[in-house]
Amino acid sequence: MKLSKKEKEEILKAYTGDLTWLDTISKIVKNKENNEDILKLLDTLYHINYVIVETETEDYASKYNLEVQDIYSKMKIDLTKMLDYEEMWEEL
Repeated sequence: MKLSKKEKEEILKAYTGDLTWLDTISKIVKNKENNEDILKLLDTLYHINYVIVETETEDYASKYNLEVQDIYSKMKIDLTKMLDYEEMWEEL
């Protein structure tokens, strides 16, 4: 997916919290063509974000936190690859 410089700047600036970041990407991607896979990945990331909160705040789920964090991180990297914006991680 081709992002404009302005869109990339918006995404980078939004990385103050994961939900803000995901919301910003979602708003940008909804206006693009061929966005189905990215929207599916975004939906999954929203769900995993909920699981992360559960593993951080609830004793019954805490033993899964590291595994969930690892998967979540890999999926966020995949998202930036799909957006053709892998350099975002270096710009932080």
